[in-house]
Amino acid sequence: MGKDRDKDKDKELTSKNEMKLSQEFYKKAQELFKDYPKRVHALLPLLHMIQKEQGQISDQAMEEVADLVDVAITHVQGVVTFYTMYSLKKRAPNYIGVCTNLSCWLRGSKELSQSLLKMIDEEKDFKGKFHLEETECLGACDHAPVALCNEKYMEDANLDDLKDWCLAKCSKDK
Repeated sequence: MGKDRDKDKDKELTSKNEMKLSQEFYKKAQELFKDYPKRVHALLPLLHMIQKEQGQISDQAMEEVADLVDVAITHVQGVVTFYTMYSLKKRAPNYIGVCTNLSCWLRGSKELSQSLLKMIDEEKDFKGKFHLEETECLGACDHAPVALCNEKYMEDANLDDLKDWCLAKCSKDK
């Protein structure tokens, strides 16, 4: 009776948008570990792989990666919730983070972010394809304002360049 209840509980957890990591992920992880002296040092790249593969970092994925790098789940949760590039919720496939810290804010990042949000909302081809958020410092203050577009920095960012990037992403998806 107890085993059946455990199986039901496992099914319930998995059905709540919990996806197990793929075999491909584990193969890439093994290759990645060769580049680091300790497995835990590969945590950020592993989380990037999960985010890219699943569009989010689920509780199940955090548990699996914690086991994989031999750390407590709370360590992984701390990392995931500290960095804005990781998301606990499913989000659109293309990420745009606009820095709103002091240097970028002084150079117009708040207005850039608002204009970009309006553009994404109004452009029918952009619906559901972009996740925009304001982020903390992206570490390129000398080229403010800065945006992180998926994994690429856009320094001295402006609305025209960001729109071109969005259009290029949309044309690749077709």
